[in-house]
Amino acid sequence: MKINKIVILCGYDFPQGMAATTRILSYCKGFYENDIDVEIFSYAWRCNDSMNPEKGEIDGIKYFYSHSWKKSSSWLYKNIVDRFLIVTETIKKILLSNKKRKIDYLFLSFDDVGRMLEFVPLLRLLGVRMVFIHDEFPEPMRNKLVSSIPWWKKTIFRLIFTFISGKVLMTYPLKDFYDKISPSPTFIFPSIIDINRFGGILDPVSRERENYICYTGALEFTSDNIDYIIHAFSVASKIYPDLELRLYGAPSEENETKVLKILQNEKCQKRVRLMGRVAHDEIPNILSKAKIVLTSQPNNVRTKGGFATKIGEYLASGTPTLVSDVGDVSRYFTHSVELYMVPPGDKVLYAQELVYMLLHYNEALHVAVSGQNKIFSEFNAKSMTAKLIRFLGTLA
Repeated sequence: MKINKIVILCGYDFPQGMAATTRILSYCKGFYENDIDVEIFSYAWRCNDSMNPEKGEIDGIKYFYSHSWKKSSSWLYKNIVDRFLIVTETIKKILLSNKKRKIDYLFLSFDDVGRMLEFVPLLRLLGVRMVFIHDEFPEPMRNKLVSSIPWWKKTIFRLIFTFISGKVLMTYPLKDFYDKISPSPTFIFPSIIDINRFGGILDPVSRERENYICYTGALEFTSDNIDYIIHAFSVASKIYPDLELRLYGAPSEENETKVLKILQNEKCQKRVRLMGRVAHDEIPNILSKAKIVLTSQPNNVRTKGGFATKIGEYLASGTPTLVSDVGDVSRYFTHSVELYMVPPGDKVLYAQELVYMLLHYNEALHVAVSGQNKIFSEFNAKSMTAKLIRFLGTLA
């Protein structure tokens, strides 16, 4: 079966957003580079004064929000009328798109079972074929770090999966989890990078760098051991007193309070900067100028099911990268070959590895070259989505 058109249905912001937005944009660019028409429909709660336009086009990819609500709306109006309009407007726009040019597959890029019940059965009855795509365990596993989901949620997933043709999942643990609910053809899609974002970056060894190490992410302690990162920097800063740590992200008020307390305990407040959230297109420049980029994920349910988008971006930037060995990372990358990797849960070893990288920085740069080459050759958007397109062509 030849694939000509893909539509993405998601529940997050676009084109500016968090990791999920970055990933789906990379998928779409890969489809576009493979001569496939692609559109994105978001049912996210978009306020009428949002920074993201109601519709637009980025690099040939058209995107649409379903509906915009007003800040002045009452809670009741928003949760009854606006919610109804989100569903009906989304379905109308998808059907109009299908009328203009037949949709070969609609990707369900969300795991909210309530939304699935609103969208999936009706869309399938209207003739739209669907694929489930996801990168984490569903709630409450990913937010409360429990080992399973309630029986009623499994029952809804089992029902929903009768309407879909296949799954696209980030890790093998995710495949095992969903196959126990309802087995179906599955494509494993660990990481994908739009290498055009990093195309103008100079050679990792010869480029001029600034004297900082950095982390990018949500600054959530369930997904990253921020305390390990700060402690490692505190240790390294005793050897390199001019070094600075920059933390990019927009933490919750609770997490920001925790970060500030850790900085106080480690006595490095003056040399750690909370940079806040930055635009998607600023990330490559920030990463490429750093001496080292790092993340330290804990070994929990959330990290077991996912594959951090930031790791692919870190490697694509050609900057020496330090991570923890969680989930499927070691399935694709090797310690001291493409990046530096330590077992999770060891704060002392993590700090020692950061110091080692700084002391052996020329070696670290050559490791970074190897990491960048692997990302560019094996995880670039065009070649990864070409594999996915072949998988879609095999589905009934």
